[in-house]
Amino acid sequence: MRSNPAILDKLQDNAQAILDSLIDAFFDKVNSIFANLANATRNSSEQNVYLDAMSEVHLQRQHITQDFFTCLENDFAALALPTPATINTSPAEPTFPGSEKDRVEIEVAANNMINQARADSPTLLRQINTRLAECLRPRNVDENSNPLDPQQIVRHFVASSHRLQVPIQSRLIFFKQFERSVLRHYEQVLQDAHQVLLIANILPKLRPIENQTPLHSPNLAKPKVNAENNSAVTEHPLPPQGCIITAMRKAELDQSVIDTLLDEVNNFQLGAWFSFAGANTKSSIKRRTKRNHYKLTTKISATDTYIFVNRYRTKTQQITRDELAIALYDKTISPLNSAPIINRVLTRIATRLKPSLP
Repeated sequence: MRSNPAILDKLQDNAQAILDSLIDAFFDKVNSIFANLANATRNSSEQNVYLDAMSEVHLQRQHITQDFFTCLENDFAALALPTPATINTSPAEPTFPGSEKDRVEIEVAANNMINQARADSPTLLRQINTRLAECLRPRNVDENSNPLDPQQIVRHFVASSHRLQVPIQSRLIFFKQFERSVLRHYEQVLQDAHQVLLIANILPKLRPIENQTPLHSPNLAKPKVNAENNSAVTEHPLPPQGCIITAMRKAELDQSVIDTLLDEVNNFQLGAWFSFAGANTKSSIKRRTKRNHYKLTTKISATDTYIFVNRYRTKTQQITRDELAIALYDKTISPLNSAPIINRVLTRIATRLKPSLP
């Protein structure tokens, strides 16, 4: 068997790092949702249901997270065994409180999440399976044995949440937010895994993945409604800068400028808003560049990735730290409500040079 533990360890470590960030943000969000629901209702009994759910989620957060990552770790361990081990993909239905009807609703919710997540990145999932199968030959790797397939991710999370002592309505809200906060961004995990396999030179001649436009793609232009005339307006996210272009731009800049830019990026706080250059707008008077405003919501240290969302909380941008630094210098991205980035860069450089001046 051509098992490569180093590659599997790398895949597992990267996936855990990204998922840990996404799941952490998910728990913060779902607690906020239950609090908002409790505040919005005037029915005291219904209010108590939401407040109890918020309290229960807070109490079980660490246990659910630990159980989930233990399952993920076991799946990778099973994949490294010399003989195939079957991954249990069925939810622990008997452990869920409630009636048989409630358990059916949980199963339906889980299947819907799995199907949607698979539909978002079908080609990427197939290529990961193919490259993993080559790496672990003669083992076969498919949707039932790949630890990173959405089926395993969803089943393990659903099973880990059996600890929650909440009614079915609250549990379904909990799962729906997991879909929105984690699964809609799950392509990050798959893209990272595919990149690890490519760097390891596994099936380098395999036909490359064509640009996909999944349902929740961050680069999908989404229409919004103009409140003034009820007409549709489309946001045009900034095209991602390639790593080759970024490397070329870095080579053109002084190292002190690059270091200062990277310091600026490292100091950006979650929740800060940024202005992104968009499409050029033609006018009979002049040409102007439209700028879109997006909020920084996630920093993924494992891949040096920064994620931005629009005011509808839809992911619009996912760029690396280097790309963000170059974009700041080129003024295609700029933080809002602060002094121009280039002014701060020049000020810091001047400050550093002062001690060396006679």
